[in-house]
Amino acid sequence: MKRGPDPTSERIYRVVKQQVLDGAFRPGERIEAAQLADLHNASITPVRATLHRLVGEQLVDARPSEGFHALQISEHSLRDLYDWNGQVLQIALQLSSPTSPTPDATAIPVGDGQDPVAAVARLFLMLGERTGNEVCADAIRSLNDRLHLVRRVELQVIGEVETELAALVAALADNQSNALRPLLVQYHRRRHRAATDIVRRLHRRSGQTH
Repeated sequence: MKRGPDPTSERIYRVVKQQVLDGAFRPGERIEAAQLADLHNASITPVRATLHRLVGEQLVDARPSEGFHALQISEHSLRDLYDWNGQVLQIALQLSSPTSPTPDATAIPVGDGQDPVAAVARLFLMLGERTGNEVCADAIRSLNDRLHLVRRVELQVIGEVETELAALVAALADNQSNALRPLLVQYHRRRHRAATDIVRRLHRRSGQTH
């Protein structure tokens, strides 16, 4: 009989991954498996398994003989991530036909008191899911994770994004691929230009208690 996922391992994976996504570790900081095991009341085995899994997801760095570290993001690597995110979303638009089911983009909360980082992740994933291509959707899920903390910092650097998001949501809700393409280009160009300041602010983060 096939056994299901180990509950402890899955719990450790979820909580440690969220720590990484939320920036609990400074860029390049060593991540001590033993400390995480103590913090989360677990043995070191599921913690190490989690960290290896996060290495595979490109959320943690493993250095030979030096253990696990938080990713060190450079301006070049951030611009590459923006470029790749933009390309994958354009591919998603190409894979979607005019008869593709229109996602309920109006359900994406945009405006005062809403979380723009969660909104943009949901918006982009909707683009991937409406293609019906799981490989494309999985690529967008991965990029959402890799850009999660960056998008939090973007808000401090770029500032107001509600108008930008509202335009993207409206175009997706109306299934207007021709309108979405230039909006997505503008979205990524805006962040490309701000990459220097975004990386500088990322590296000034003091990290949270962990």
